Amino acid sequence: MNTINIGTCLDTGHAYLSGDLYHAMHKLSGHLQLIHANDNSGNYDDHKPPGEGNIDWKRLLTELSQIEFHGGFILELSGNWRCRARRRSMSRTGPHID
Repeated sequence: MNTINIGTCLDTGHAYLSGDLYHAMHKLSGHLQLIHANDNSGNYDDHKPPGEGNIDWKRLLTELSQIEFHGGFILELSGNWRCRARRRSMSRTGPHID
């Protein structure tokens, strides 16, 4: 094996709970390959759909674009959320993702 391809994954909910989501994103930016997208209100790791908590998704997506993130997004949601809430959240967030 001549090359090693190691990357990082940013869990938006965990980073938001740490109080340092955007700083963490920038620190990982050179190696960031995957986003575990979930939201919360800042008190508990709820795994809410994006847009159902307090994360500023417009800012997050703008800053991901600025660091030229081209990796993947995985929704990491709790089983307690209804499909309708997920679809509603994706309809709000989807247009911002290139």
